[in-house]
Amino acid sequence: MMTAICRKELAIYVVDSFSDNPYSGNPAAVCLVPFTCELTNEDKQKIASEMNHSETAFIQELNSEETFDKSSQFNLQWFTPTCEVSMCGHATLASAYVLFTESHNCNKEIAFFAKCGLLTTQFTPEGAVSMDFPLAILVSTGYQILLATQQIIS
Repeated sequence: MMTAICRKELAIYVVDSFSDNPYSGNPAAVCLVPFTCELTNEDKQKIASEMNHSETAFIQELNSEETFDKSSQFNLQWFTPTCEVSMCGHATLASAYVLFTESHNCNKEIAFFAKCGLLTTQFTPEGAVSMDFPLAILVSTGYQILLATQQIIS
């Protein structure tokens, strides 16, 4: 169960990614989780369900020495209203934006440790956030699988 102090410390933002205008773009909720706050995945799922956006991002400090305004590395998880997901681009951009603009993070680059691997974001001189996506590994399903699928469908 979430501790009372943890409930008081949570800051949640709604960010419209890919837009300069409110109520447009691709919205994501972003929750700042201090290192001292022990949120379970069940707690995060409940918060994401309550926020009811396509994704809610949870940014957590790595240790008690690192803070949202000074650290260049954080843990990151994403939850939909029904489950955890392994990657979400727009919620990652929203997370970096919150750290750079609301937490006044002093770094030019922020790295996130996530299920999909290491994601790096940069704050551009124009005030935008850019992100390096992990390399996707493509695997051929093979011609025989394609033929078998076509036979099943027809």
